[in-house]
Amino acid sequence: MEKGDVLYVGIEEQISISTESQCDVSEFKAVKCHTKYPVQGVRHSDIEGAELADHLGNKRPMSERTVFKLVDKNVQACRLLFGDTYMANRGGVGSYPPHFHGPDGPHGLGANAKEEIYHFRCETDFEGDVPYVLQNCALPGEKVNMYAHVFDEEAINVTPTYHDTIAPPSVDLMFTWCSASFTEGHRDWAEIYNTPGFENEW
Repeated sequence: MEKGDVLYVGIEEQISISTESQCDVSEFKAVKCHTKYPVQGVRHSDIEGAELADHLGNKRPMSERTVFKLVDKNVQACRLLFGDTYMANRGGVGSYPPHFHGPDGPHGLGANAKEEIYHFRCETDFEGDVPYVLQNCALPGEKVNMYAHVFDEEAINVTPTYHDTIAPPSVDLMFTWCSASFTEGHRDWAEIYNTPGFENEW
């Protein structure tokens, strides 16, 4: 495996990972799954330039990014969707427009909802500075006017809120996202709700 590669491990499967040097491994798990699928490997290099690498943000250059769908229709899975997003420019706005796909609120998706975690990596041009991004924390029905500071290597659950991410001008941002559908077998990306006024921003 190389940097950015993914190994999907189905329920009741066991694997062993070893290395002759050292590496970081991020583990994400969708719980309450009942259908068994085999172990499946996905190489990041196979997704690059392919259909599962979406280039987004043409309407707003500040939101220009590439979304790599590493666990999608290419992988048999119960609830899991997984990938990473690389911003094209420093100081970019990720996951734009602000959107929501949780179960609650006036536009909640109920059983068709998806829970999601973002895991951030960010670097700054300023030597000795601690890079961070601003994460939208508006609940459904609220105006988008409150953001939380999230620092490099931190993760945040974005399920309850509209989410978009703003990086300061000096910060280069990417994030890994792990999404899991509330209903097993219902892995539909299209079911989201944009913040009112942002409907035509995709």
